Amino acid sequence: MIVEIFLMLAGAPACQDRAKVLSSKDGTHLYTEERTRTPCTGQRLRDSVRYLRPDGSILGTKTIVWKTRQDIPDIELRMDSPLSQVRVITKGDTAVVDLVRKGERESHRVELPKGTVIDAGIDTWLLRNLPLLEKGRELEVPVLIPAFHRVLTFSVKSLPPDPRAPGEIRIELRPLNWVARLVATPIVVNYRKADGHLAAFSGISDIKGKDGKNLLVQMRYQGWSLLP
Repeated sequence: MIVEIFLMLAGAPACQDRAKVLSSKDGTHLYTEERTRTPCTGQRLRDSVRYLRPDGSILGTKTIVWKTRQDIPDIELRMDSPLSQVRVITKGDTAVVDLVRKGERESHRVELPKGTVIDAGIDTWLLRNLPLLEKGRELEVPVLIPAFHRVLTFSVKSLPPDPRAPGEIRIELRPLNWVARLVATPIVVNYRKADGHLAAFSGISDIKGKDGKNLLVQMRYQGWSLLP
């Protein structure tokens, strides 16, 4: 199976998308997110993400390996922070979460309730449910939070369109847990109606600041384009 995936990746066209990531607090340029997808069309196999500081140096990287169940890909995130590595491997309805925090390695086994999504798998789930959300339905989805090695359920609903982006659908995600709801900033994602691609994001980032807390950011993607 691994050999088959390697051969498919070797001959598949790749594409890239970029977003300039700004601080939600003061609008400063924090880093640039650069996504590379292989293959560019059809069923996804692998996404590679680089987080680049304004000077071009690498702040962090993430690898997303898509499986048949594209709601729960395997991921590996490496970053320059006290939480320096996050790795999630799924098998059936279980995820093994490996963390390296302050130089110490942790491993946790997490049971995944039916319908759980992981990381970029939320895109798969949202795109599948956009017709219902556009009709005003408020839905719920369990999401694995690797850093806390637990699953939180989020409420999901559509927001009124932004007059500055009439061709986009805006979706808000908030945790149902009342404690998490008090301290968490809502996540808002925009999808282009024309092609279903992610257009913008605001909320909590994968990347942590110098204080060890996840950054609050806003970003707008340029759109996928084929790599030469």
